[in-house]
Amino acid sequence: MPNKAPEPTIAAVTIRAPSSTARASGDRGSSLTFGKARMRVVIVVIAVVVGGWLTLDGTRALVKGDYVTASGGKLGPWARLVAGIGIDPRSVAMKCVHVALGVAWLLSAILFLSRVAIGWHVLFGCSILTLWYLPLGTLLSVVEILLLLLPALRVLK
Repeated sequence: MPNKAPEPTIAAVTIRAPSSTARASGDRGSSLTFGKARMRVVIVVIAVVVGGWLTLDGTRALVKGDYVTASGGKLGPWARLVAGIGIDPRSVAMKCVHVALGVAWLLSAILFLSRVAIGWHVLFGCSILTLWYLPLGTLLSVVEILLLLLPALRVLK
């Protein structure tokens, strides 16, 4: 019996040429795995960016007294939305919301990356809870929700 050489691997993903049976059935081999892996990376990067910013900005606001602002000290459009429902955007409570939501994003990224079953749900929840954070938080949350709902990554049936 001839010894078969081991199949080459990259980052725990086996690279293999599809067999004639796989080609006939439409299986594209490992290319689907790489696509799903890329989507997972994008999801985690978005979570770290949003979570990191919320945590940093909220912590800075608690320590120094105010959020990072553009020239003139004006807060973003999210502040008008929050003020419209009766919450002072510069209140300690709102600063704590920033920190808590930011930490939740970061923890959900770790859970999702670790493939813990609840990770998808927590990440989805963080995305929903951040829709108020206009404009960039809203945009990134919508992208995150859409990616999480892709059939390859969807947990909810």
